[in-house]
Amino acid sequence: MSDGDVPAVKRLSHALKRAWYRCAFVDAWVEERLSGSAVSQTILHRLLPERQLRRSPFASSSTSAAARGLVRILSLIPPEDTGGGSRPAQLAAEMHRRGFSIEWRWVLPIYPWPRLRRPQVPGVDAQHLDDAPTTPDPAELVLVEAPHPRLVRAALDGAHHGPVVYDAIDAWDGALGAGWYERDAEDRLIAEAEHLAASSELLREELHARSGRAVELLPNAVDPALFTRPTTPPTKRLEGTPAVVYVGALWGEWVDLSLIERIARAHPAATIHLVGPAGDRVLPRASNIVIHGAQPRERIPALLAAADVAIVPFTPNRLTAAVSPLKVFEYLAMEVPVVSTALPDLEGVPGVATANDAESFVQAVGSARAAPFPRDAVRAFLAEHTWDRRVDRLLEITRRVRR
Repeated sequence: MSDGDVPAVKRLSHALKRAWYRCAFVDAWVEERLSGSAVSQTILHRLLPERQLRRSPFASSSTSAAARGLVRILSLIPPEDTGGGSRPAQLAAEMHRRGFSIEWRWVLPIYPWPRLRRPQVPGVDAQHLDDAPTTPDPAELVLVEAPHPRLVRAALDGAHHGPVVYDAIDAWDGALGAGWYERDAEDRLIAEAEHLAASSELLREELHARSGRAVELLPNAVDPALFTRPTTPPTKRLEGTPAVVYVGALWGEWVDLSLIERIARAHPAATIHLVGPAGDRVLPRASNIVIHGAQPRERIPALLAAADVAIVPFTPNRLTAAVSPLKVFEYLAMEVPVVSTALPDLEGVPGVATANDAESFVQAVGSARAAPFPRDAVRAFLAEHTWDRRVDRLLEITRRVRR
């Protein structure tokens, strides 16, 4: 998708964020206000809600960081973006726990925490590519999380700085890659990376077709330390019977807002709880729809523990067919039954009911609460889908490449 295909508003937003990030005096001004009165903090948090949501995934620092070498993560966004819960952040956090030092480089002009407020964690160096040293240190593993042309050059140009793994996590040649995706850059990455991995079966098949090479299937996973069902029932239930919860970004057109509205109309006694950033999308309004907005990741388990049903109301298309919904692993870890539109990678997953159309989706929401939750099957499934297991595979890939 060329820059000319990107809406003018989005191009302007990127330009403003890029300019803001460049202004050191703005950093200092914001820092001063955030350290000031409660009123100024409240105003700034309303203007910049993402500021209070960003949490470093490396909060629990490894005492032996760097003992096992350096892992370089090349990503579109900072590690604390989306609350530190993204796939690359979870992989990096697990490797950091194991004693690797992490060098994280991101490329998009997303306004991060001001430099004065960036988390300082031993063994972690997170910087925008523009601010990073031009000659990186040798790495045990270079994990490329998006085929942005600048990330591709950072991974492949110059001296060889460690085995490169291209981790395909989304279909970038559509809305998600607006303004930066170039097929030639992804082709080069596919051809020159030592190993290829994909988060979904569709992405694995597409990478194999484009490369003729073996592609490792590495679906998303869950952090069982955070997402663990409490042994005692929550003291406060969510409003509505059933309480239906969606957690995740709402700003993307892949989220079917009309389906959410239809669920609310069909189940007037239920309450639909929408948790996540919506950007400039107009969310459906109904008396039984509660909009929570974006929430810190640490609050999500408690919300899910109080829920009866969790949903994945995605519009069926190539973009969603290529998704391994990370939220589903977290829903299931909290023992919440899931209703989803028909996504290939969710077929046969215990605890997940898939629906081929809106009517069957609405019906599945009504019956999900009454059905017995397959606790044993879900636990066995999740035991194979932890970030710990994913890192095991990535390190095995690295060892295989070196051999």
